[in-house]
Amino acid sequence: HSDSYEGERDDDNVRAVTPQLKCHVCASHVHHHNQIDQLLGDLRAIANEQVDGRFWVEFVTFVTRFKVLLQGLEDDSCDGTSIFYHTCERNEAPNPIFTVAKLVQLFHVLCQIIATLIATASNQSTVKDTNKALLQLLFRPWRKEATKKTSISPKDCGVILQILRIATFEIINSREDFEPPENLDQLLGVTFGLQLLQTMAKNIYSDSKTELHNFLDRPLESYKTCIRRNCQVKHGPLTVCNVCGVRFHKSCLGANENSDVKENCCPSCKASAQLVEAARTSNLSDIYSLVVEKGASPLQPFLSETAGNETALHVAIR
Repeated sequence: HSDSYEGERDDDNVRAVTPQLKCHVCASHVHHHNQIDQLLGDLRAIANEQVDGRFWVEFVTFVTRFKVLLQGLEDDSCDGTSIFYHTCERNEAPNPIFTVAKLVQLFHVLCQIIATLIATASNQSTVKDTNKALLQLLFRPWRKEATKKTSISPKDCGVILQILRIATFEIINSREDFEPPENLDQLLGVTFGLQLLQTMAKNIYSDSKTELHNFLDRPLESYKTCIRRNCQVKHGPLTVCNVCGVRFHKSCLGANENSDVKENCCPSCKASAQLVEAARTSNLSDIYSLVVEKGASPLQPFLSETAGNETALHVAIR
């Protein structure tokens, strides 16, 4: 679907919106928001159909359009114009919290369809191979490494991995654009929405392991370039986060180059691990600092000696 993918990723629709808005980020935001609305309506219609030949055609078409949306979000993020963490004095675009909430809705319906595909791939031999092909379209990892002449693109992977990367990329790279407490509500709302997307993507990825081959324990590990926006490091070792699998140069994310191997995790995962302990001790000042300043996720599970895998949310309500 590469030809149709590239054809849909032109800027005609964006240009149609731009003249009405003075802020180009808001124009892009409105465009992506409309894409999400259209996809959500179409996906809900597909979800009610029987899994047959027509369903497969419509679902592949939807996935292709979803990739266009995700590529647009990735392009904006890499250019430093995140629609989720953008605040505009003109207030021309929808509230970013509303946009990320709609994206969570869209992803929730997609996960429900994927669960159906997994079930039919297991139980009906006549559609098993076809459904597995569709699942590969959703879950395939990145296949190549970046070189001097080529770079890895999110479109080279399945949509589940792409949404997982976009959410992680946004949380790590875009928080510096905020100056709390003026935008604290939006900061927390958007970050939690993106963390929810992360969790949903990780869960559906994990649930599909029995049906697909070559799965990684840390799916983002297959994306072999630094997560930092506009990384300037030409040479130097990449560290793999031992929790989520994101690759990064320690210098890019302000980590200690001489830190112990056990501490080789990205800042958001490290903050999330600290959040579990802060929730256990009810240290409100630490909880505030970790969530607001570092993007710690209350949904990220960590192995505990006493309770197995637990999140800060589990600890807090227990």
